[in-house]
Amino acid sequence: MTYLGCGIVRSNLDSTKQFIVNSFSNICNKIIPFFDKYPLQGVKLKDYLAFKKAVSIIKDNSHLTIEGLNEIKELKAGMNSANRKLPEEDSKDI
Repeated sequence: MTYLGCGIVRSNLDSTKQFIVNSFSNICNKIIPFFDKYPLQGVKLKDYLAFKKAVSIIKDNSHLTIEGLNEIKELKAGMNSANRKLPEEDSKDI
């Protein structure tokens, strides 16, 4: 990817696209600074902040502890579809 200087764009069968970055260094030094400068909106921002926290845990080597690994698992569980429940759907679970 020319703009960020890292990653590749993959086309999926359902006409969606994926931007894939395999280098942890590029995630820390290019992707996170980009999204800090140009923040996402809505629920995507919540996902990004959880992702950024997970990157921080890994960068500090805290993922090598049970506590750090569990924190990453909790962050992952709260991302994507889990964030998109409408308030009225929460009350149905009670």
